[in-house]
Amino acid sequence: MIRQKLTQFMMGRYGTDDFSRFMLIAWVVVYIAEIAASRIAGSGSIIATVLWVLTIFLVIYNIFRTFSRNTSARLAENQKYLETVGRIKKFFSRMGQRRYYHFYKCPTCRQTIRVPRGHGRIEITCPKCRSHFIKKS
Repeated sequence: MIRQKLTQFMMGRYGTDDFSRFMLIAWVVVYIAEIAASRIAGSGSIIATVLWVLTIFLVIYNIFRTFSRNTSARLAENQKYLETVGRIKKFFSRMGQRRYYHFYKCPTCRQTIRVPRGHGRIEITCPKCRSHFIKKS
């Protein structure tokens, strides 16, 4: 009965996604930092107050996103979040590979190409557009 009512209430609403889960984790972290700041610097300190306002904002915005009927805007927000996280993951993934590989961009199509290090000057063929260019590996 209650589950059916909740399902009916949530019809047409956005619900949760990856960005909502991130904001929930951020809320917990900021809340713990706010508790620590209020114990260290006192509950009336500026830092504790700013962190308290931030925790309230995160909770209210997360609830707003969950119950929003404007799904296209919420999808756009989530897509932007996922693109940002993807760029960060790609950066750190490449950081681990830079010891063994060089990364070059094709001058024609801008495709990123990974080339093993230590082979001197080599001719690289782009797998996407088949153009050739010479780089040091």
